[in-house]
Amino acid sequence: MSLVVTNPRAGSCQLGGFVAVAEAVVAVGEEARAAAVLGEAEICFSGSLAAAAAAAAAAADWSCGARGSGEAMVSAPPGAARLMARALVNESVVAESPEIEFEVVGEGPACSRGSHPFPASAASRRAAAALLRRDGVGLVVNWPRPGEVARSRNFALSLSLARSNGSAAAVEGTARIRVWGDRVVSRLVDVRRGGFVEMSVPFAGWAAVKVEAGGLEAPWFEVYFDREAKGGRVIEDANEAEEACLVLCHWTESLEWIPYQPYPAIVYEKRRELRGRASHSTARNTANEASAYLQYIVDYYHKLPAMSVFLHSHRYAYHQEDVLTILNDLQPVDSYCNLNSAAWGTREDPERRLLYRDHRAWVERALGEPIPDLLLDRCCAQFAVHRDRILSRPREFYEEALEVALDPALDEADPEQNRQRGLLFEWLWHHIFGEPPIAPDVAALVPDIAELDIVYLRDRPACLRPATPPSPNIALVDFPGGGVRR
Repeated sequence: MSLVVTNPRAGSCQLGGFVAVAEAVVAVGEEARAAAVLGEAEICFSGSLAAAAAAAAAAADWSCGARGSGEAMVSAPPGAARLMARALVNESVVAESPEIEFEVVGEGPACSRGSHPFPASAASRRAAAALLRRDGVGLVVNWPRPGEVARSRNFALSLSLARSNGSAAAVEGTARIRVWGDRVVSRLVDVRRGGFVEMSVPFAGWAAVKVEAGGLEAPWFEVYFDREAKGGRVIEDANEAEEACLVLCHWTESLEWIPYQPYPAIVYEKRRELRGRASHSTARNTANEASAYLQYIVDYYHKLPAMSVFLHSHRYAYHQEDVLTILNDLQPVDSYCNLNSAAWGTREDPERRLLYRDHRAWVERALGEPIPDLLLDRCCAQFAVHRDRILSRPREFYEEALEVALDPALDEADPEQNRQRGLLFEWLWHHIFGEPPIAPDVAALVPDIAELDIVYLRDRPACLRPATPPSPNIALVDFPGGGVRR
């Protein structure tokens, strides 16, 4: 029995921290015996600078995985390097691998022969989590994910500080972002509330990105920059939308992102000065987005497109991915799909008195059915829904709900009053549109729901297709002055 190192590959270019993986090579008929031995073994890896004497490898530190595991976290300095693996049982070597040679990137994202570490292997991506467990806190790029497409001429990122205990904190201050592609772009940008940064990138195609903030660095990752408009536009009437239409509740947010996604959009203005002048508006600025959504349904009940996508107007927020990523990955929806990436617990109001006491009577009368004991979905009221689900309720239901959302007793200048009224509908939307009371993808939260404020979800909404960017084919090479070019 022997070992072979399968990650990193011989001759490859690697980031400085990576997960090394080894597999066993056994003779036919020896599989069971080998499995028994390896189940008790530690697989350990040792590396050295290639220029060092071969004996140095034997004296180097060994990084070992958990017993029965064939992988371990390895950190290596920049430059040419060697790596080998050994299987140890009771500190005795039972198998080892040949030594492989590879290279570790330095300051830039390219190795000396012009190769690069992208796309990062699944093992390399796990290395970021391993480094976090070791160091206790790390800078994390929540989105874009490695290998995704960055839409529009402005590059937006979501940052957070992640701790090894699973908690997260906001990033504050200034971030340095370096983008290496056709040319090198380096910017110092202020981190906005919520951990968002945005910068202009003046080229298209594959590039490597490095982010630094708060004295910490996130690992290099690759992004495909797509600067082409996708045909999205603001329309005056939903009849112009054949298959799908965005419904935007708008205050003062920038709408420059609309052309970089494929759907037409109807914009419902909430500002008092635009009422009566804009093509679409609400009579009062109450109930947050709920009044705009309900006004759209009442306005277009008899001429809805096949799919309506209800959104806030911001490009990014703590509860969602970049809206351009969401909309370019959105698949046709034949039912209902929440587009957010977070869920609220009930710690603020465990009994949900707002729904089950203050508004229960009219809700149950309007729906014609009792309210389930618990309604739970992803948070924040952004969703795609098919026309048939909207039409499953009579127009009169939405008219009555709109009256509740525009209640004259609500003070337009009181944010908390309007948050509470909007929250009422946020709890109800999925139930209104025929979904189970507890959405399956948040059902695991139910046992601890009364102790939770907000939970950030790892799984993307089910109606978003897996990211399938073009195959990376960048050849990053050094050029005078530092950086890389094609």
